[in-house]
Amino acid sequence: MKKYRDYKCQFCSTTILKANGEYYIEASHISPKSEGGKDSFDNILILCPNCHKLFDYGKRSNEKKLEAFYCVTINDKTYEVSLR
Repeated sequence: MKKYRDYKCQFCSTTILKANGEYYIEASHISPKSEGGKDSFDNILILCPNCHKLFDYGKRSNEKKLEAFYCVTINDKTYEVSLR
């Protein structure tokens, strides 16, 4: 999924190029695996470390998940991303 998303954060479009020439990016589950969430395109966001922590710990509201996209407001900023 990381490669499919070009190692780019789905929230802020950041890419992190490491010293060895590889890219660093993190996968975040919309619905946690501990709550039955799956490892699938419609449940995983590809996020930079900052956005990953924002997603995990920020104040979420207006969360909408459809088959093709996910929308959430975190700390008063709205993010819309493709799940395809």
